[in-house]
Amino acid sequence: MEVTGTTSRPRDDENSTVYLVEIPQSINEAYIIDKFSTAFGEVLCCEIGRQTRIGSLKFASHENAKKALAAESMLFSSDKGATLYKMNIKKKATATLFVEGNLESLYVTDIQNHLSKVFTGHWKRNVKSEIQDVLAFDCDFQAAEKTLVSQGIIYKQKFLTVYTSVIYLEELPPTATCETITNVLQLMLPTIRKIKVIVRSGEGIAVVLLPNSASKEQLLALNSIQVSRIPLILKQRFPLCSDAGPIELQCCLLDQQQKGYDIRGSRSKGLHRGNTIRITPTT
Repeated sequence: MEVTGTTSRPRDDENSTVYLVEIPQSINEAYIIDKFSTAFGEVLCCEIGRQTRIGSLKFASHENAKKALAAESMLFSSDKGATLYKMNIKKKATATLFVEGNLESLYVTDIQNHLSKVFTGHWKRNVKSEIQDVLAFDCDFQAAEKTLVSQGIIYKQKFLTVYTSVIYLEELPPTATCETITNVLQLMLPTIRKIKVIVRSGEGIAVVLLPNSASKEQLLALNSIQVSRIPLILKQRFPLCSDAGPIELQCCLLDQQQKGYDIRGSRSKGLHRGNTIRITPTT
């Protein structure tokens, strides 16, 4: 497991431990220990997973950990102070890994048991995953680190690549395919060897799976890529156009002069460019 850390009088006490997610590559353990010690009290040790960029932070007391959890997040600046990063603080943190392959539901339990046996830790199928053609599993970040270092698993004499980071592209041109998007991404960043692209042509969306958080951070720094001479924005959140259902809008008058409307919505099937929505004000 590739985990880096700085330690001082470590204690085995989960009540004094908090977790940080999506830690940028530019921030190290010493920096986090200094900032959290200043804000909440003495920190004993910090571990950051190289692949997942999830951090484990152990405080000297339960009270200090409670104060950190109550804050919910902290803002950090880059070395030059030009960029601000927000890191969420959690009581528990799991990593979601995606196993590729044309897998039938019959083998899901077998694969889950295989992962638990080979890489230890607690593994659970993530049934809420919106990504098609892969199986999603939640596990503790130590188990995720071991799995990602191995780059995949051998299951029934087949090597199945494992991914952990996701980026999205939307409003794809009709000519965009998995191959064309993959070629563009690898041309922009040749250091990224493992990429899986899933195109959902009916929705104009592409899902890009990456083997580690560093690759995701490097791609997001590009902001956009060109596919068939059309610029596409790289996003880290799932686009509004999804199979979760249609947008249902409720519109109410803000005042009697009809100067504006209060519009509330819930997402379900997806809202696509070219759709027409008629909003009728209600009183």
